[in-house]
Amino acid sequence: MRKRLNRSRIFIFLFLIAVISLRIILETAFLSDRLNLYLFIHHFAWFVSVFVLVVLIARYLIGVPRNKLHYILYASPIILLPMVHAWIVGGKFHLQYVRSDILDILFHITTFNIFHPQNFVQSSLLILLFISLLVATWQKKGVLKALFVSVGGYIFLYLFMGVQWFGVAPNTKAIFAVNTTLSNHQFLALIYTVVAVIEGFILFLPEFKRS
Repeated sequence: MRKRLNRSRIFIFLFLIAVISLRIILETAFLSDRLNLYLFIHHFAWFVSVFVLVVLIARYLIGVPRNKLHYILYASPIILLPMVHAWIVGGKFHLQYVRSDILDILFHITTFNIFHPQNFVQSSLLILLFISLLVATWQKKGVLKALFVSVGGYIFLYLFMGVQWFGVAPNTKAIFAVNTTLSNHQFLALIYTVVAVIEGFILFLPEFKRS
């Protein structure tokens, strides 16, 4: 039984790696960018940090048991939805960080990016994400707690994904501009790798305390 469970987990993690890699390759093809190692690591680490954050929310806010958390990764193909959306409506796939004032950010959060000039293709993903949080929490917490957790979780995820927090000075509009000899992709690859490691530590903190 344990061998079967371990094989299942290995398959899910390989599946996640394949889905993220496919998204990066297709997105690069859409944007006609030249795929390089640091760009790939930057985007890969960013997606991993987002998925670990979703799992953190699932464990600590929704209450999903630890032995079932890895099944969440089966939902990873939803990151392909913006590309499918762009293909269906014939729009350009060129996502941008939200860099406007706080009122503009709040507007796009509450309208699921539907009216954003570049990021409107994310609307289907954001709506599905919110509904998934709401339904998953409703089953365990009840109506009021479900609304609180799903709205809070959605806003937190949006701010994490949609706002450019870090960048390399001086050619950046990020909130935290850092002077470094690293290129932007090198720096962000490092940042999001560290973020993913910290998230992983927090995720398994109860197990570390028991060991």
